[in-house]
Amino acid sequence: MIIETPDGRHRSEITNAEKKRELLTRWAGMSEEERRVALSIMDDLDTLSGDSEFGFDSLKEIRSQSKTYHDIAEAHYDDRIATVEEFVMDDYYLGHIGKYFYPKWLEDMKELFAGRYTEAIITGSIGSGKTTFCDMSLGYMFYELCMLKDPQATFGLMPGSEIVLVCFNRDKRLARDVTFGGLKRKLEPSPFFKELGVKFGTSEMVYEEKNIRVIAISVRSADAMGRDVFGGIIDETDFMEGSVLRSGGGLKKPGEKPFSELLHESITRRMKSRYDEAGILPGKLLLSSSARHKTSFTNKRIGMVASESHVFCRDYAIYDVAPAERFSKRRFWVMVGTERIRHKILSKAEYKALGPVERNKLIEQGCRFIRVPENFRADFESNIEDAIRDIAGVVTVALSPFIQLQDKIYECIDPTLFHPLATETWATDTAPHIDWSRLVKPYEYRIGPGRRSMEIRPRRHPQAPRHVHFDLSLGAQDAAGICIAHVVDTIQVERRTEEGNPILDEAPLIEVDLLLRIEPPANGEINFASVRGIVYDFMKHGYIFNFASSDSFQSHDTIQQLEAQGIDGAIVSVDKTMEPYTYLKTAIYEGRLSMYEYPIVLEELVHLQRDETRQKIDHPENGSKDVADGLAGVVFTLSTKLSYRAPIMMGLSEYESQDKDSEWIRQTMTKSGREAPEPVGDVPTSGRPIVFTG
Repeated sequence: MIIETPDGRHRSEITNAEKKRELLTRWAGMSEEERRVALSIMDDLDTLSGDSEFGFDSLKEIRSQSKTYHDIAEAHYDDRIATVEEFVMDDYYLGHIGKYFYPKWLEDMKELFAGRYTEAIITGSIGSGKTTFCDMSLGYMFYELCMLKDPQATFGLMPGSEIVLVCFNRDKRLARDVTFGGLKRKLEPSPFFKELGVKFGTSEMVYEEKNIRVIAISVRSADAMGRDVFGGIIDETDFMEGSVLRSGGGLKKPGEKPFSELLHESITRRMKSRYDEAGILPGKLLLSSSARHKTSFTNKRIGMVASESHVFCRDYAIYDVAPAERFSKRRFWVMVGTERIRHKILSKAEYKALGPVERNKLIEQGCRFIRVPENFRADFESNIEDAIRDIAGVVTVALSPFIQLQDKIYECIDPTLFHPLATETWATDTAPHIDWSRLVKPYEYRIGPGRRSMEIRPRRHPQAPRHVHFDLSLGAQDAAGICIAHVVDTIQVERRTEEGNPILDEAPLIEVDLLLRIEPPANGEINFASVRGIVYDFMKHGYIFNFASSDSFQSHDTIQQLEAQGIDGAIVSVDKTMEPYTYLKTAIYEGRLSMYEYPIVLEELVHLQRDETRQKIDHPENGSKDVADGLAGVVFTLSTKLSYRAPIMMGLSEYESQDKDSEWIRQTMTKSGREAPEPVGDVPTSGRPIVFTG
């Protein structure tokens, strides 16, 4: 059965009652001859297990000494079968990888193959070793099949039938390069598989002598249908959608099963139709996925099979399995919340103050309390939602506030910046009233010996190239949004690899020039040409634009028109993927975004919702996110499509001397997220320094 621990993790355990029930089921399905053989083996085991001289560590070791078992194995296998530990640790097999295999996973793999498991659910955090465990387990399945003298006869198949192990992922490249590729890279250097003559291709490995294959398959492919699937891996189960299994191959419709569930059912049927013996499958289907949310297929599957004994389940955070010396002995408490209760980092005093009774009440409401090594405190403080899922590996609710640390939103407000228009919103049937006197000023610059000229340029960072993103409306009743922004400088911030190791990364400091909600006229639709006119007005007043983006709806003409003005452009959707909003949230949490107080965007940011089921960022019913979409789009393009050093050119300066301006930037930009955000040196009267507050 699968149990849930108090910190929200899942683990399979076989009870004595389950062992007895399974034994009776298997006994009832045996023939008289099979029962005689089984009794003979049990007699041998009873004798050997009672003899302390042998000192056997496992049932498999005892079993290998049983004469009856040995005779059966000799009749079916080419040679003695290596134990799981030998296969993983011996250099003749996979020892070149086994030395890096976490000991806890090795013990789990031994349990997986010692029991009569037919399915394994492997979940948890990024970097916890899920993929390596599945690779080693599938490799052992392949090894056992290759060692059978006549695998087709063993499983009642026609002579020459192929036996297939499958490596599924959501597209062909991931299936080939990641799921299958990871297994191939482990098995190909092995002396055993070299001597055996296994042929390794780009998407298939074959032991031709016995027609056993391991193949890479995309979930959108029909290649597995009709094959004698013995077992395999379905990788990143919770991140699949669309397939040949659904009519038209499209996305899930209301009331339909998720594709991952359809795929699981289909593969299980293939396995049962070929290999079912007395209700027991000889192969194993491994479901591997990072934690996602409580309504995802992996979590639902755990609930569906919680009372079944044939499903193996492990659910770890990276700090549960990696060597203890990698992590601090000190830990802090995190409360994993629900749709109504926000996640929270708890001090020791706060945790104790809750008391057992209050904590149990919160647990009954769906909250969980986890303890995390101090190494990861900065990750949880900067982005608690993602850290709970990616570092702790605990599933969260399907719908939750996207920006959990909402104080960070208000910390982005720079009181020295201002809204350029006289009104908060603008309708395209009127002329926008922009106070250019506060935004730009004339600059005098030298154009030759004794010759000077004047030019209008922005007061703030005059040579910084601007990006613009349009969120265009769908009809007469829908508003649109626009955002213009630029990069001021870059700083180094701490990131983590999938293995949990800290690395330094360069990230931009972004300042917003314009946030604007565009309303449709009283009797008409938004005029997109007028929206583009905003950008043209900024260009006429000395602003340099080098990139424009827009969401997919009615955007191609807008992009083409701006490209005709020398501005590169692209379609950037903030609805089809969460990536732009993830960049925005990261910039907010790390204190890298500076904007003026614009109530519309503040309201939208506060009420953004993360919909894990549809994998998108949405607004609540009767809410909006038009301007927030514009902000997310422009932060995304500034973070991914700009050479960060360009904005630091100081050819035109608002201040008395270029040297003074450069020195101010050098002194006032905080370069490390570990330091307090205290400005250093004199701050020019026209603006405050942007500081990193991570």
